[in-house]
This record gives sequence, C-alpha cells and structure tokens, in this order.
Amino acid sequence: MIVGAGSAGCVLAARLTEDPDTHVLLLEAGPDYRSSDAPASVRSVSPMQVLTSSDDARFRWDDLVARRTSRQDGIMLWRGRGAGGSSSVNGMLAIRPEPDDLDDWAASGCAGFGWDEMLPWFNAIEADQLYGREPWHGDGGPLPIWRPELEQWATLERAAATALQDLGLPWCPDHNAPRSTGVGPYAANIDHTRDPAGERVSANSAYLDRARDRPNLEIVGDALVDRVVTENGRAVGVLYRRDGIEHFVEAHDVILAAGSPFSSAILLRSGLGGEGVGQAIGDHPGFGVQVLFAPEDAAPSSNGRHINCFARYSSGLAGGGRNDMAFLAGARPDPLPDGRYPFQMQVALWQPFSLGELRLADDDPASMPHIDTRMLDDPRDLERMRDGFRRLMEAVRHPAIGDVPGRRSYGHAAVVVSDLDEIASLADDAVDQLLLDHVYDTQHIVGGCRMGSAEDRHAVVDPACRVRGVEALRVIDGSIFPSCPRANTHLTVLAIAEKMAAEIGARR
Repeated sequence: MIVGAGSAGCVLAARLTEDPDTHVLLLEAGPDYRSSDAPASVRSVSPMQVLTSSDDARFRWDDLVARRTSRQDGIMLWRGRGAGGSSSVNGMLAIRPEPDDLDDWAASGCAGFGWDEMLPWFNAIEADQLYGREPWHGDGGPLPIWRPELEQWATLERAAATALQDLGLPWCPDHNAPRSTGVGPYAANIDHTRDPAGERVSANSAYLDRARDRPNLEIVGDALVDRVVTENGRAVGVLYRRDGIEHFVEAHDVILAAGSPFSSAILLRSGLGGEGVGQAIGDHPGFGVQVLFAPEDAAPSSNGRHINCFARYSSGLAGGGRNDMAFLAGARPDPLPDGRYPFQMQVALWQPFSLGELRLADDDPASMPHIDTRMLDDPRDLERMRDGFRRLMEAVRHPAIGDVPGRRSYGHAAVVVSDLDEIASLADDAVDQLLLDHVYDTQHIVGGCRMGSAEDRHAVVDPACRVRGVEALRVIDGSIFPSCPRANTHLTVLAIAEKMAAEIGARR
C-alpha cells in the first residue's frame, strides 16, 4: 500500500507494479485523474494559473498555512492535492542538488545516498533535450528536461541576466552539470510535443498514467488517511476517510509518500516514529523586488514560463558551502487587470541551516498541522540573507532593470516603495528586521521524518526508509531529507523514489 499519489507515490506505484506479482493499492487524499483530463490550468507551463484560480482549488491545500518567521503570521503554503501532488502545481523547475549535499547525507549516516550512488538515478529520470548524452545526464527517462532559449525570455529577464553578469557571475548554460555556477536558463520539466507553447509534465503524466491500466494497481482518490494501524510492532494497514465514512484497509507493507507536511502528520496521529517526527523542517527563504512593467517588455508567449533566469553563487560567509545562494528572475506572462505585467527578482538562501517544526492541531485528519519553518532563526542564515539583500539591491538598481519604468514593491506583501534607495541604504539591523518581516518560502518544504543512522535518536527512518521501531512501514518522500538541498526539491524526490522502488522490488 502507498499513501499519497504525489511525486514519490507516482514513481513507486509505477515502478513496483512493473512486477505483475506485486499488487499496489494507492490512496490519494485529493482527486484522482488521468493527466489528459486535467484542466488547462494544470497543463499550463505557467503554474500561476492553477495556483491562483478559484476554479481549481481541488488541486491545492488552500487551508494549509505556515509561519515563515517568528515575526510573521501564518500564510498559505502552496502544496498540490490530487494525482501528481505538488508536481501538478509547482514551477516545474528541474534542478539537482549540489554533490556536497548528498555526500553530506551519506557522511551523516545515510549510506547509499551519496552523489556517486545517486547520480544513476538522477540520470534515469530525465530525457535532457540538450545534454542527454553527457555522462552526468540521461536521455531515456520519462521526464523531459527543457531549457528556454534567450529569445523566449521576457525583456526584464534578459536584463536580470545582464545585471548579474555585470556583478561578476559567469554564464552557466547547464546548472545540472557538476561544479557549475553562475547565471543561465532555468531547466524545467516541460514537453512541447503537442503544444508549441509547452505542457507541464507532472509525476502523474510521466509515471502514473503509464501504469493505470495494470490489473495489479488500484487507485482510490479522495481517500484521506488518518493513521497507520499496527499489531505487535508491525504495520498492518491504515484507517482512511472517504465520503465521510471511515474505512480500514489491510496491507502487507505500508509506504507513506504523502509529502513533508502530511507524512509527518500521519505518523504523529499514529504515535509512531519517535521524537524526531515533525522536527527538522526546512525550506529556502526568499526575498524579492517586484516591478509592474508595460506589455512590450513581456514574454513572447501568453502561456509562457513564469521564471526563465536562474543564478547561483557562493557567499563565502557564515559556513555557507558552494552555491549556497541563488537569484531567481521571472516575468509572469499573463497581465494584471490594469494591463501591466509583474516581474520579480528574488534572492534565495539556497543552503539554509535554520530548522522548523510541525505539530498537530488535533487528532482530526482533516485538520491542517501547525507549521513553523523558523526561517532565519540561525544567525548564519540571517547574515547570508543580509548580504544577499545587498546584492539584490545592486542588481535591481542596475540600469538594465532600474531604467525600466514601472511601480516597485518588495516582500511577500508587495510593499510599494517609491525609490529602492529607501531600503537599499538601510543599516544592517534594519535590513534584518525587514527580512524577518517579509521573507517568504520558495515552496520547497522538506523534513519532518528525517533519515539517519541508528545512532541518531532524532532520525525517523533508516537508510532503507524504514520507520524506526515498526516493521513493514516506510516513508519515501521529501520528508526524509536530512537537510534542505541546494536545489528545487522535485528531482531529488523522484530520484530517491526510483532508487527505493528498485531496492524494494529486488528484496521481494
């Protein structure tokens, strides 16, 4: 049994049922559907359509909120709901972690998760359209990897690349090449076979759809899992709620793949996993400046990407490693009601050290957990974000961007400012307060069921993803990450699920 048809759950269900003797029941809290039946907003290469549409709330957890810092109230945490999970609503940004991220995991007790061991699984998931024949890439996987050419970028995205290069960053055509750094195109899992503008490729379309008609796979949508049921120290099934009725379903093995917030919550309601459950939550803090600009500076396609320009750099500060910081610059292709287009350039802490916490509100599975990500709590994070803020201010005041007319604002609340010099000249302590008030997440929440060695009393799962102290129960999704990697998290989730599916299948 697999709980959750998100990114990991789709991979696991598809791979495990390749063996006709393996029968899988896949429970999904949201709607189940074939990707061909998805609405246009989900198929779009602009995620803002599905994330902001009032008609598509069934694909999101609109009542899931999180506090980013101790100075902020909780606001919505964008997570996908239904087949494909967050891969059906995310930005489709296909970036791998730094090799050091994975080698650090292995050194901390997660044997088998080092860079060399994981590289074949990263290669296996991708069909890289430009670099697929390179030894560090793949060209035969289910996930197409596409990079936008410069003429597909909005005027302000090209201006951002110019500004960042003038600040000393080199051009980087492939951010997934080992030891790469600098500014270049943001790789994305987008397919252009049927639509020249492109279509989203979610885990639903890449993995689950190919397995749907197998007789050894059963998918149940709108099944909200309450808890794992155990007998004599072994998981024997789960309780779930559907159409207001509680059901118990028996299973030989249970895999939780419900995502960081929900796998943690299920274990907490079940009283399983030990004191580490819900702990060590991480995400990438971001702070951005927005510009509302005229149509002539917009992206060429009305259904285009929301972010094309991506940059990484090393701060050299406060214990940060290689590429510990990032810039993301994007222009939404759809206009606001006043006809102007929003552009945002943000700096992100790509290697955060701060750790948050998830707690249950109550025992009702329909209640959303309380999440405090506690961004910038670690002084090393605040120091590097302050430096990143200074670099961001320099970049957005570069003539390539600064000379473009349009209203400026900043932060998650889009605070309008008449002149960016007002905040660029702030003293360090004032910058710190501004960041704590206005920093936001980049939709990369991980942790809560951390993987670690037997000696790590806070580890929830071992390197085989087995929950400590319980037989026949695993967690396989982003919640097991020992730390927040220097990357968008989707590719890493897929690669881990591919690896674990192969290992579980080999043991049968």
